Amino acid sequence: MQSAKRRSSYVQYPNGARVGVKRFLWFKKYPKVEPGSTIFVSRKPVKNGLGTAEWLAVASTLATIALTVNSLSK
Repeated sequence: MQSAKRRSSYVQYPNGARVGVKRFLWFKKYPKVEPGSTIFVSRKPVKNGLGTAEWLAVASTLATIALTVNSLSK
């Protein structure tokens, strides 16, 4: 599923214990799924791109930095 956030998924066992994926460097240890256990996978948050106002703010900030650097270098 493309909207699944696999990183925060975990397995809940019938006794109530929750176990997630253990990570160390590039190694991953997945929990064993036993009969009666439930697998939980959360959704990724919806990302909205930058709007026109945000792009204008970024452009004006970069222009201000460029003018400051230019005036300090003279």
